[in-house]
Amino acid sequence: MSLDMISWLAAILVMSAVVLKMLSGHSIGAQRREVTRLEHQRDQVREKLEETRKQRAVAGENLEFYERRRLESEDERTELQGELERLEESARKYLEMLGYDDAAIDEAIRTGKLPDDDTGEEAQPEVPAAAPQTGPSEEYQRPDASIDPASLVAVVPPTGRDADRLFLPDAITTELLSHDVNVIDRSSLTRRILDGGEDLQSILESEQYFRLGRIIDLKALIVVNSTMRGSGVGSATCRVVELPSGRILLSASYEQPGRCEQSPDFEPLTHTAHHLAETILSIIHT
Repeated sequence: MSLDMISWLAAILVMSAVVLKMLSGHSIGAQRREVTRLEHQRDQVREKLEETRKQRAVAGENLEFYERRRLESEDERTELQGELERLEESARKYLEMLGYDDAAIDEAIRTGKLPDDDTGEEAQPEVPAAAPQTGPSEEYQRPDASIDPASLVAVVPPTGRDADRLFLPDAITTELLSHDVNVIDRSSLTRRILDGGEDLQSILESEQYFRLGRIIDLKALIVVNSTMRGSGVGSATCRVVELPSGRILLSASYEQPGRCEQSPDFEPLTHTAHHLAETILSIIHT
């Protein structure tokens, strides 16, 4: 074989080696980029799994609270139903003593109003309701606001006709009880108000809170008004009213920071209750 042929073969072998090396380097680079991309995807999946785990924990916490509240509501409903039956029986006996017939008694119990009768008794003039207590709309705290932790307080919604309004007051009650605040159970409060000849619903809706001071030794009434947004609170206001003076010691409001339940800053009901309870505790634990 001639020298020139050997030289050409050597050159071809060198060029082939260079080309193979270049191709191998390109392949290795592509593989490294693919590995980096897969690692990035793996990290994203891990983050999503962690966020899902947190959301599941919050959902479980809310579910546990709602289940406990449902059981408590069933007990309260049974108790209130029994109280209503006892009151109706007492009213029936009283109306029978006054000479009303069964049809008139049934109508009076159904409507809550006495029918016109011929007993000769003059109708009692209607007593005008006292002007409801009102407070400033802005958030504030009185400089001298202070409540003894041993004093009896109550946490109530502005009206009991909407079941959704009961979730936040009940959650705040749980928070306050965990700090050894002397909070009366709402069903016990309702029963004691009925025993005193008053109606808690009427007092709350008219905001005539001073009437509570005539029946029960309450130091303060915590009125919590709220609207729900999914499993959390959309907005809420909280007022602490001193009794029997009717002074508003504390007024606070809350707005849900999350736009929807999927928002990372969405706060569940229990977190909102914790925030508002801490605000209330600022004038109780002194």
